[in-house]
Amino acid sequence: MKKFLTRVIALALVSLMFAMPCMAATYSSVTYEGDTITVSLDGYNQGDESTVIIVKSGVDLATVSDSEIVNIDQKPVVSADGKVSFALPVDERAQEIGVKAVDIYIGGSSMDDAEKYAETITLNEQADIKYVYTASFKTSLDGKFGSAAEAKADVQVMKTKYVDGVETSTEDVTSSCRIEENNGVFDVYLDSNKVTSIAFTVANITYKYAASFKSGKTTFTTDAEAKADVIVKKIKYENGVATGEEQDVTTMATIVVNNGVISVAILEADFSATLNYSLATLGISGIINWTDIEAPLENALVYLYDGETLKGVTLTDANGSYSFSVGAGTYQLYVSGSYVEPSENYVYQMAPAYAEVTVTDRVATQSFDLALPLDGDLTGDGKVDKSDVSLLKAMFTN
Repeated sequence: MKKFLTRVIALALVSLMFAMPCMAATYSSVTYEGDTITVSLDGYNQGDESTVIIVKSGVDLATVSDSEIVNIDQKPVVSADGKVSFALPVDERAQEIGVKAVDIYIGGSSMDDAEKYAETITLNEQADIKYVYTASFKTSLDGKFGSAAEAKADVQVMKTKYVDGVETSTEDVTSSCRIEENNGVFDVYLDSNKVTSIAFTVANITYKYAASFKSGKTTFTTDAEAKADVIVKKIKYENGVATGEEQDVTTMATIVVNNGVISVAILEADFSATLNYSLATLGISGIINWTDIEAPLENALVYLYDGETLKGVTLTDANGSYSFSVGAGTYQLYVSGSYVEPSENYVYQMAPAYAEVTVTDRVATQSFDLALPLDGDLTGDGKVDKSDVSLLKAMFTN
């Protein structure tokens, strides 16, 4: 089982590794290709623990520091022939700690017995790599907190890599850092080295919660729309005065809708609130006018379609009015009107009308002005042209 696999190991582990018996282990080969040093060993017994450590050239293993360790590894020998091999990346770590050359050791019964590889390995010349560490607070804008513990829990540490002065990557290394409080300042340590710091203030900080509708509306088309519009905010106060810092905590809340009332609760914050709303009356209404006599047209047929689906038909009343009750959406209206002339015993067909109407949060209004078709306008399209002649011919043919 592999016990250690790290780029940087605490000094206690170095001591532990070299307390492992080395048996008669020897180097069979050492190669350095790309960014990896491959160390092949033999002379073990199957089941032994094998260890390799790569350190800055010239250091004393008895006093080696974390910042001088380039790589270290240990694993059991599983091969019956007693051979084992390690592939250890070195370039990035070496660049990070400023190491140009390294020495290689395999474990012995003590530090003094550790066997050093005969040659020092000079590492590749690479681009200028630098790492910059920055600390910030995840939620606080001004670094003020109700307690030092609250402030410490809010610290975030980012590691940014620069190659030849150009930023190439950023990663969150908070979990790898040690954060120590020092008189209103958090000092951040990585691998026992202080990499950055950040100041904080302990103040009389309290929080209040508030629920509202994001849109500012109190009338909605559906209960679901009303629920989706709810927002719950956590508001920060200092000495009883709002600081302007707000956090959206809607996902923490339980939201229940019941007949025009929304109940909002966050149990862990001991917060509850109610919001009242109403559902809008939706529909389409309008007036059909007869422009020839400038009067409303009674008994005009109004067809309501949703795409190709007929949703309803109605007749206008004596005032030319019509109405439909519908949900939110986009609809098509077709109007067909006629006038009966009793003295002539003749029905005059009005030119038809069409409109597309979108219903959102209220009753949409759509009126129409109908007129008798032009003389000769047999098709009712508002103009006399070849289509009317064709229709006339067809009528006589039939």
